[in-house]
Amino acid sequence: MALVMYGNGVSKMSGKLAGNVYARNKSGDYARNWAKPTNQPTPLQSAVRAAFAAVAVGWGALTQVQRDDWDTLAFTKNFLNRLGQAIQFSGQQVYNKVNISLSSVLQATINTAPADLADPPPPDLFTVVADDSANTITITGGNANVPAGTTFKVEIAVNGTGKKNLKNVYRFLGVVNAAVAWDTLDLNSIVPAPVAFVAGDLVSVRVTAVYTYNGMSSPPLIVDTTAVA
Repeated sequence: MALVMYGNGVSKMSGKLAGNVYARNKSGDYARNWAKPTNQPTPLQSAVRAAFAAVAVGWGALTQVQRDDWDTLAFTKNFLNRLGQAIQFSGQQVYNKVNISLSSVLQATINTAPADLADPPPPDLFTVVADDSANTITITGGNANVPAGTTFKVEIAVNGTGKKNLKNVYRFLGVVNAAVAWDTLDLNSIVPAPVAFVAGDLVSVRVTAVYTYNGMSSPPLIVDTTAVA
C-alpha cells in the first residue's frame, strides 16, 4: 500500500483506475493494488445485485414517454458523488436509485416518475435495548412528527471483537411503518436471523427514513448499545 500526496491539479481520487484502488482512511490518502475479493456474497449483497438486475429489466420495458418523464425529473435534483461534488443523474440512473431504494424497504417498483425527489427528514433520536435472553431488539422513539408516506429501514451490526469499522457489517433487520408505534423486533421470528449477539456485545442499530412515493432516503441515524443478559 502506498501513501499518496496530491498536487499538480489533482486534489482527490476515489475508486479503481487501471488496476489501482484509490481511497482514504484515518491516516490519509492511499493507493493499493486491486485484488478480486475472495469472500462469498452475503444475502444482502445478493439481494442488492438482484435488485439491480430487476430495475435494468424494468427500465427496458418502459415506454419512451415514461423514460422522458424520468429524464425530466432527473434535471430537478443534483446528487453528490463520493468526493462531495454535485453531479447530474440521467433518468435511468434516477429510476435505478429510486427503485433499488424502494426494494430495500420491501416496496414495489414504480415505473411512473414521481412528482418530485424530495428527501425525507431523518429519524428522530431513539433508544435501543438488545436483550440476549429474549433475543430481541426493542426500539423506542424515532418516528415522532414524520411526514405521511415514510417508512424506516432498520439494520443491525454486532461488534463482539473490537472491530472499529462497522459500515460493511450491517444486516437488514426489518421495516417499521412510520404510521405505527415502534415495537419489539423479535429475532426469533426472523429466519434466518441477520446476526447473533450475547450479553456484553456492542449492538449498533442503523435506521434510515425512506419515502415510499419516490424512494428517496434520509441520512441514517445510528445508535449503539451494549447487549444485556
